[in-house]
Amino acid sequence: MRRLMAILAFLAAASSFGQTVDLGESSAYIRFGFLPRWIQAPPGASDAAWVVVPPAEGAGRTLRMRDFKVLFAPAGGKWDLLPGKAVDFTVLLPFSADLQLLNATDPALYLAHVGQAWEVYLNGNLLRSEMKPSLSGGYVQRSLRGVIVPLDKRYIKRGQNLLAFRINGDPADDRTGFNLQGPYRIDSYRNLAARNREYIDLMLIGIYMFFALYHLLLFALRPQARGYFFFGMSALLLALYQGARTLFITTIIMDSAALVRIEY
Repeated sequence: MRRLMAILAFLAAASSFGQTVDLGESSAYIRFGFLPRWIQAPPGASDAAWVVVPPAEGAGRTLRMRDFKVLFAPAGGKWDLLPGKAVDFTVLLPFSADLQLLNATDPALYLAHVGQAWEVYLNGNLLRSEMKPSLSGGYVQRSLRGVIVPLDKRYIKRGQNLLAFRINGDPADDRTGFNLQGPYRIDSYRNLAARNREYIDLMLIGIYMFFALYHLLLFALRPQARGYFFFGMSALLLALYQGARTLFITTIIMDSAALVRIEY
């Protein structure tokens, strides 16, 4: 009986971690526009409408839509600072799943960055949508870092699988697509969630805010000591900058364009 319990405990521990899949080791397929039938299977080798990006070498791979001008006609000039019209792109990332991933208790997808508005599908099934209509037309920008998307095990099959992304955004903006080198991977949700802990960052932001308010209060009591004002404002701006870059703030402010303005 003890031996049986030990075996069951070992199998449970093994399945809780599961297979790790580095999506940077897969070829990526990119196409202008989006149609549901495009996300059912990888394109054929003879389909010239797709751009094939080879697997990453070394540090990782970015997939910024502005780097694939062969897919679209760039609007405006080289020094045009005005945002362009948002358009759709389709990105396909095939990967292979073995029994270890099929038996995993909490498989999840980790995206170092994805934007501006987007949806992710697994074998044609929608997993998460960040395409929220904007009052001014189009979609609210949701350019996010450290995204974790739980994978529904009902949609994972042994062997070849296909992750598909509908990307919507300004094709000249570096935030349209995946603008960080990585990681982009499938792993245990618990392992991935550990990457997104921001306790130290939030503590530092709290410290900056405390010193900012403290010195601004001193300036209010002694207006002639302008050093208190400058130090307090510097600490306040630093806290705002750091806060705009946290993952926590994206759960409060939905429009990532507003966060970029705060950073600036």
